[in-house]
Amino acid sequence: MDYILKDIEPKRVFRHFEEITRIPHSSTNEAALSRAILEKAASKGLKAQRDEANNVYVFKEATPGYENRKRVILQAHIDMVAVKEKDCQVDLDREALPIYIEGDWLKSKGTSLGADDGIGAAMMLALMESDDIPHPPLEFIFTTMEEIGLIGARSVTADMLQGEYLINLDGGSDMASLAQSCAGSSENRFYFPGDTYPLGERENKTALSFAIDSLNGGHSGGRASDFVANAIILLGALLSCLQKLSPFELAEISGGGKMNAIADEARAVIVVPAENAAAVRNAAEEWGSLAKEQVRVTDPDMRLVVDDAPLPEFCYNQKGAGELIGLLEVLPNNAFDFFNSAKQIAKASSNAGILKAEGGKLVLICKLRSNSDHLHDRYISRFERLAKAFDAEFETLNRYGAWEYDPEGALLKLYVKLVKEEYGVDPLPVLTHGGLEPGVLIAAAKAGGKKLSAIAFGAKGEEYHTTRERLYIPSVGRVFDWLCRVLISLD
Repeated sequence: MDYILKDIEPKRVFRHFEEITRIPHSSTNEAALSRAILEKAASKGLKAQRDEANNVYVFKEATPGYENRKRVILQAHIDMVAVKEKDCQVDLDREALPIYIEGDWLKSKGTSLGADDGIGAAMMLALMESDDIPHPPLEFIFTTMEEIGLIGARSVTADMLQGEYLINLDGGSDMASLAQSCAGSSENRFYFPGDTYPLGERENKTALSFAIDSLNGGHSGGRASDFVANAIILLGALLSCLQKLSPFELAEISGGGKMNAIADEARAVIVVPAENAAAVRNAAEEWGSLAKEQVRVTDPDMRLVVDDAPLPEFCYNQKGAGELIGLLEVLPNNAFDFFNSAKQIAKASSNAGILKAEGGKLVLICKLRSNSDHLHDRYISRFERLAKAFDAEFETLNRYGAWEYDPEGALLKLYVKLVKEEYGVDPLPVLTHGGLEPGVLIAAAKAGGKKLSAIAFGAKGEEYHTTRERLYIPSVGRVFDWLCRVLISLD
């Protein structure tokens, strides 16, 4: 087999990465790559197993002289976000990625590269197969379906976590930029009666539509402390304002599209007494002007379009619609707890991501994030009280725990000492409000009475999850050499 990357150092890492690019491995399609990893482990006589989520666990004993060190868990995910340009003919479910080198960068022609986190997995494979790199006892965990909700990591149980230290290789910057915390999250659903009734007295009524759009939106974790506008929340505020002016019946309401994306559009249709229509329209347009002024810094292109609408055949249960609007007016949204007094680094937040009618209900779905499990509990409790106050059904789904910031963590303190010795500075702390797998694995260990101390770092890449994805080649050797040094420096 000829290798495009055969002359790039570190050769053993890039050989494994190139082999990974030749096996399709988008999220939920990792079985073939899982099998290949098991085969590599078997060829070296290493103990290995695979679980129902296609996660692979490999155990390697220490090299001579390091037998008494603590076992270290190395972890990376093996799935990728597989996207391609419209005119690209590559079948991402069956064919190899068309990788190529451009200067100091590794890319894939017309497709994403999968360096997130194929390069972390490749470093693990290089260590797994090595006969000449000294190391303590190691456990390698190759997880799946990270890109669609950390699903593989959420299948890992405490009995499969055999080490005390965890090094995640999905850091994505370099060894001096260190992830030290990530948010746990949960899906929180409010349900209101969504049954409908036929619209009566049609000759005396007028329908108006309201569309809020052209907001910036963005990732609900990454932009939580930017306080960008949320179209669902704005729509609730508008309807609450109009309730005070005129009675109305709600015919349509919707907003957002993804739970973890800040809603950049929302829409409603209401029916008002005909004699109030002009006043309602004028009030809505005035409200829109004021709202636009309030969000001019974060969302300068915000629009509220008010228009006439055809009279609907049916409208929603008035009590349920009214309670939904009331909840939207007081619901916590964006960041509301922080790591610093400048309120730049979010610690807890919520995002009203989806508003829709479904299964005879009006449903509001919020993504709650918290870098503290204690705060997470408190805000779920607050949501439960709000649901009760507004007569809504409520449930919390798909919760996973945080990787809590612990400046006294054993592994973190050892790592900071190494970085200071090497670079003369403290590593740049990264307290992300997104989800990372260490948080899930730490929670799994805790549930089994174990404690994991974790850090995360990795090679430098850019524009992940796009066809412009690229891996900075010089960073790979530096990070791999650094990883090897870290492993022999731990107690």
